[in-house]
Amino acid sequence: MKRIIQIRGANATGKTTIVRQFIDRHDLKMAWKDINGVKTPFYVSDDKKIVILGRYDRKTGGCDLFKGKTQIVSSIMYAVKELKAETIIFEGFIYGKSFTFAHDLNSLAKIIGYKFIGIVLTRSF
Repeated sequence: MKRIIQIRGANATGKTTIVRQFIDRHDLKMAWKDINGVKTPFYVSDDKKIVILGRYDRKTGGCDLFKGKTQIVSSIMYAVKELKAETIIFEGFIYGKSFTFAHDLNSLAKIIGYKFIGIVLTRSF
């Protein structure tokens, strides 16, 4: 199954930690690609089946430094079209209209033959 996975949750719920652990366990390599004129970081498996958007080589991880949802969508489309990724994971992108963006991603995923999966991490006080 081809899938786009968004890991979301409040600060300090473990989003970045869980993705870092995934990167380590699957020995993903960091790469950079100019996507629509923006130098974009991502991690990729040797067979290019797994792509994780964002940076995890610094304290602030994920897509926090991405320039809005356009860069997220452009990066997803690069992973789909050029890398032929089967699993695309991202987290850390802060946006105000979370339902709208998730709905739009779900619609895009259906069009391109992927399943959109939203994972929400929570924690107690």
